[in-house]
Amino acid sequence: MLFRSKLIVNHLGKHFVTSDTNTMVSELEVMHPAAKLIVMAATAQEKECGDCTNFVVSFGGELLVRAEELLKEGIHANDVLKGYELANAKLFEIMDTLKVWECPDVRDVDQLQKCVRTAISAKQFGYEDMLSRLVAQACAKVMPAKASTFDIDCVRVTKVHGGNLSGSFVVDGMAIPRGASGVEQKKEKAKVAVYAAGIEAVGTETKGTVLIENAQQLMDYTKGEDAQMDEFVKAIRDLGVQVVVSGGPISEIAGHFLNKY
Repeated sequence: MLFRSKLIVNHLGKHFVTSDTNTMVSELEVMHPAAKLIVMAATAQEKECGDCTNFVVSFGGELLVRAEELLKEGIHANDVLKGYELANAKLFEIMDTLKVWECPDVRDVDQLQKCVRTAISAKQFGYEDMLSRLVAQACAKVMPAKASTFDIDCVRVTKVHGGNLSGSFVVDGMAIPRGASGVEQKKEKAKVAVYAAGIEAVGTETKGTVLIENAQQLMDYTKGEDAQMDEFVKAIRDLGVQVVVSGGPISEIAGHFLNKY
């Protein structure tokens, strides 16, 4: 099958250039109830397998076309539905006889690699052996006790500037694509504190005006903020924390006390 990229413009005016069927149908404003079911089926296929969304849309559309022909011949919709249900049951009987192999252990990297290789080869032809191995290793590391509850957000991909695809590797933990701030650049077996927000003084909800007449008043004004940040960082250090990961900016005064402790 020949895949061509399509230009999709959604209702917000955002442009998408993609050959992924799920992206196309999810960005379209579909109004017809039957068509919406096909969109939902494509989305479910994407979440379950990550591939073959184009087949789901094509197959679903063909089922609707065949059903329309039967309806035009005067066959009742309930009979058409019953026929499809019988065909579905028969399909599962035939599928079981056509099974070539199965994956009994979803925590085995070799078996997982065989499972994901087909989907990856459809997206990155020529790199499927290397990428499927990396994906299998990452999935095996975060596989929950109940495999059906696997969350795809547990595996993330980040790009390192200046690298290439052949240099890809799996990181068992957290990868932050930037250097460390502060005088300490390396810690081993350290206790880590992770904050979603930045480490800085929080502004008040209302605005106020402070009149400073001399340098001493300026020093006294900043002492309160300095003492509060000093106490905060010292409390972190007293807990045995040696590395702080911040999801936002770190103020200069916070950086000073982090370097101090």
